[in-house]
Amino acid sequence: MAYKNNKISPNVAADYQKIKDAVLKKIEIWKKRLLDLSRRNRLLYFSASRTATVQIKSPTSEIIFDELVVKGRTLSFPVPRKERQLILEGLQREDITDKDYKKGDLDTTSSIVELQKKL
Repeated sequence: MAYKNNKISPNVAADYQKIKDAVLKKIEIWKKRLLDLSRRNRLLYFSASRTATVQIKSPTSEIIFDELVVKGRTLSFPVPRKERQLILEGLQREDITDKDYKKGDLDTTSSIVELQKKL
């Protein structure tokens, strides 16, 4: 039980403090990176390109933030199965089936072959 006699249990308070500390630490890192106002700062001068940018369709940015920052998880892109990797290079997007790759946590607008080139 999280509440006992209108007080928060120590475990819930400790978990909350860990999450709060992790978020504050990330914010400090972003602040330091934003201090660099030159053109080499990719946080300020992001430029999308067809060859280097991966557009994520799902999940939403809120879910991605929650998974990465709050829960500290890693997320993965779909990847070709090892035994199918060379075969995929010669296939068209519509010819690739579920047995050819392992699904990841992130769904993108790029094909599996395009992702392999970009990442």
